Amino acid sequence: MMLTFRKRQPIGMTIDDYSIRMVEVRGKGEVYQYKEKMLPEGIVLSGKIKDYEMFDILLEECVEDWKIRKRPVVFSVPDAHVVLRKEKVPKGLSEKEIRDYLQFEIGKTIHLPVSEPYFDFAVINELEDEQEIILFAGPQNVINAYAHALEEAALVPIAADISSLALFRLHPVAEEEKSILLLNYGFGAVNASFFYETQPAFMRYWDLNVSREMWADDPEQGAVWAGEYDFLHGVIQESITECERLLNFYRFSVEEGKHSLHKIYVSGEFPNLEMVQTMLEKALNIPVSIFAPLEDTSSLPIRFQTSFGLATKEV
Repeated sequence: MMLTFRKRQPIGMTIDDYSIRMVEVRGKGEVYQYKEKMLPEGIVLSGKIKDYEMFDILLEECVEDWKIRKRPVVFSVPDAHVVLRKEKVPKGLSEKEIRDYLQFEIGKTIHLPVSEPYFDFAVINELEDEQEIILFAGPQNVINAYAHALEEAALVPIAADISSLALFRLHPVAEEEKSILLLNYGFGAVNASFFYETQPAFMRYWDLNVSREMWADDPEQGAVWAGEYDFLHGVIQESITECERLLNFYRFSVEEGKHSLHKIYVSGEFPNLEMVQTMLEKALNIPVSIFAPLEDTSSLPIRFQTSFGLATKEV
């Protein structure tokens, strides 16, 4: 959790450069409805709202059409603005004391590429004289802009969360899969998240070499590829080359050669995930699977899984 406003059962909403997606659950986490609205180009860029007036109009239309006025919402922090890193804090601190310690040290001994961040953390290891934590952070101005827009549209933002964590919570990882990589392919970017023993270890986000006009809106898939097949193949190949670089960095710089990657999962709104899977397996010689949701969400299109993960988050 990045930011909590108040405790109520939420719907889940993801917003990126291309779309607004919503999943509403009822009862014991059963999907009641899922909806999507594609955004015109330029409304949101690199995860930041650029045209506030038009964004507010479109979001209000969504609220009315989907009949979700006054509903509490957990929304995703834009992947491009998420910071995740390991840090060490003094041993013996309580959760509140760790938070106070981080509040004081961020900007002094802990330097983040974000000014005035919201942050959260999880203790992952008890060392001899220290505690090792995972620190999550995101810019207040970006998160507050979304929270304000949701409030203006008659919704009640109760928390902001990291999309890869929301997605990871849905997947029952096998015991033997201690180290996995979750690749979330969007229409215009990839978010890579490494997990070790169910804890996030490292994240990296990068843009794909595609432009908006290369995608055509499609009611079934959100969007479909409208460009040349060879160009699409090249885009995927470039992303796999980046994955290879990232894997080497993770193995030798982050994990210092201690752990091997056991499995890669691919997910996201990208409508050509089977091609991604095939090319990844061939290039990396690591087992690759399409993200497998829990059984009770098997009818939910894969591009809505992150929103579902947000909707079922405990806040």
